[in-house]
Amino acid sequence: MEKKLGTNALETLGKIVVLMDATNDQQELDRLEALRVKLTKQIAALVEKTVDAASKEYQDAQNGLIAASQAIDKAIAGLETIAKVINTVAQGVELVAKVAAA
Repeated sequence: MEKKLGTNALETLGKIVVLMDATNDQQELDRLEALRVKLTKQIAALVEKTVDAASKEYQDAQNGLIAASQAIDKAIAGLETIAKVINTVAQGVELVAKVAAA
């Protein structure tokens, strides 16, 4: 079965990040970062075009992702344990999954 655009875009995004970790060349890293940013914006645009922003599920997912992002920031700053942050991120991901399944 052929993968859909969203799946391929996210898979490519993940591989860009892996490649960024693998390179030591600053010029390559800068180019990869630019591509990562561009692809991320395009994925966001696709989501915004295809998902009903007025739905309760969308709002719940949006709030879940905001909470996940804030929790990640706290973990990075050393203010929260990674284990707790993983739980918060998992909750946000589950809310996004509900939107995707709708």
